[in-house]
Amino acid sequence: MKPWILISALAGCAVAAEPAGVGLSLSASSGIPAGLTKEEWSGPDSEEFPKLDYAGTTKDGCLLLRPRLTFRSKGTKPVDYLEVLRAGGPLTPAITSSDINFSFPALDVKLVNNGKKSVHFSSAVLKVAKSAADPTPMPFLFSGYSQVQCFDFMNEGWDVIDSVQFDFTLVPDMPKGPPPAELPFHRTFQRVKEHVRVPLTDELTKAGVAPELTNAGKAYIQAEAVVDGLLKKADSSSNLDENPEFQKAEKAVADMSEAMMKLSPKFAGKFEKNCWAHGRLTLTWKDGGEVRTQTLTFQTDILIFPPDGLGAAGPVCGKYETMLRESGENYELPIDVSRIVKAGGVDRFVLTLGLPRTTLHELTLELKTTEGETLSSGPVAIEGLLPRSSAMMLEQGASEDP
Repeated sequence: MKPWILISALAGCAVAAEPAGVGLSLSASSGIPAGLTKEEWSGPDSEEFPKLDYAGTTKDGCLLLRPRLTFRSKGTKPVDYLEVLRAGGPLTPAITSSDINFSFPALDVKLVNNGKKSVHFSSAVLKVAKSAADPTPMPFLFSGYSQVQCFDFMNEGWDVIDSVQFDFTLVPDMPKGPPPAELPFHRTFQRVKEHVRVPLTDELTKAGVAPELTNAGKAYIQAEAVVDGLLKKADSSSNLDENPEFQKAEKAVADMSEAMMKLSPKFAGKFEKNCWAHGRLTLTWKDGGEVRTQTLTFQTDILIFPPDGLGAAGPVCGKYETMLRESGENYELPIDVSRIVKAGGVDRFVLTLGLPRTTLHELTLELKTTEGETLSSGPVAIEGLLPRSSAMMLEQGASEDP
């Protein structure tokens, strides 16, 4: 995600009187749609699932909301995956993003009334100086239960990645430190919108795995691809268990799994049951008319054989929400609020900001009283993150609501 350079104030706006003695402060929060509990929205909170929330920092009077995507990989301590991306890696295998416990950016609004009379705020307006789609790629690596002699690359960003280049070696154990300067294997994929599978059977053969095993691996990958294709085509009313084509595809996977398991692990050479791909991946994409490139180190474990058994996720006193736009400039989003701050009292509410996709925003919050006075916040910058698969899950949930 890229930083913003903010304009400290919007020019040409009339300045209304502020309510005497009332102060407003904003901090970052994470929100879910009104009327839903945390469990209903994203399921049980567990360290086994990635967690997407927001944190805020203030610099030169501007509040910046940035996403944090925390997950645990292969028994390691939880890390902020977005910080790993900014640091250039190393990328390690993650679970699929459809299991993310995610939330939207939200503003935690605090009001203090040091005046001599109560003030009733009857409305709020988000004055959005700018919204823009963020084309930055969000790469994930996935290597797990069904990725045998291959791994998956997923683009959870919203725009096409023009090219993904993998330069890597294969090693028996989990790598430590950066990859070597000279790497023997190279793979390039063009125009990656969502997902590519990276088969490694040829590289495994060159690294010493017997052709009998890698040929079986190719057939296994092809059988898995057929199953995946049928699953993608199926709708919610499909009964795949009674679909002859699906039954045949699943049997092919099970048969190839059994055939591979009959091959002695000695056929895997120095790797036994698994190995690690260790190297660098280079992403190229377009941001407007500018071509951008990022190189990240990565390491992901590769199964040589299918795993055993393989076969056929002060208290808040009010909650409000609004939806930011994918793009636009100098637009307003009115929000009906009703907040009474008594003399000498305080109030706090959370304003959840829905995202149409991964987007960047500059805005301010303006509160209006019943007497026509206005209280404005300082500038806010938001780096909004909504993984593509999470948006698809939202759309599917909405379509299933009665």
